[in-house]
Amino acid sequence: MFIIEAMMNDHENIRRMMKVMRAIDNDIRNGNVIETEDVEHIIDFLRVYGDEHHHHKEEVILFPAMLETIPMTDGMINGVMLVEHEGGREYVSDLESALLDYKKDPSDNNASRICFASEGYINLLSDHTSKEDEILYQVAENNLPAATKEKVDALGHEWEERSTANGIYDKYLGLLEELEARYLF
Repeated sequence: MFIIEAMMNDHENIRRMMKVMRAIDNDIRNGNVIETEDVEHIIDFLRVYGDEHHHHKEEVILFPAMLETIPMTDGMINGVMLVEHEGGREYVSDLESALLDYKKDPSDNNASRICFASEGYINLLSDHTSKEDEILYQVAENNLPAATKEKVDALGHEWEERSTANGIYDKYLGLLEELEARYLF
């Protein structure tokens, strides 16, 4: 399915950003100065690319189709996936709060809070994206009726075209590449 391929590509880009976050966490632990603007860019990436762009495809397009046609997915979607989406949002809010406090008071405590929120997000989303890629998306591929797959893919194409036209990919994948070059290579 087109939409599942697109979401798995999103997951790969989010995992790439999590590698950058780990590198920054290591820099913080080693006592290096925190480049606050880079952390602000990460927060923006997680909110816009990871949440508004990616989670829209799940929460507005795929999950409702699965809940309507594959009742056995209710517990996994409502009891796990959506709860974890909220958990990710909370970690991003915690990261932003820690960063704002660090900018006012660059203490070790506030630096540690940045690491804690970042690591919480990484741990949650690493497990979360694996569950979606390896289990939930496979359930969709194997169990959605053909007509539902066509409808979901059509909506996915529309969303991807809109995202491309709005510069989501250019902006956020460009930002990702810049941060990777700075922290990973």
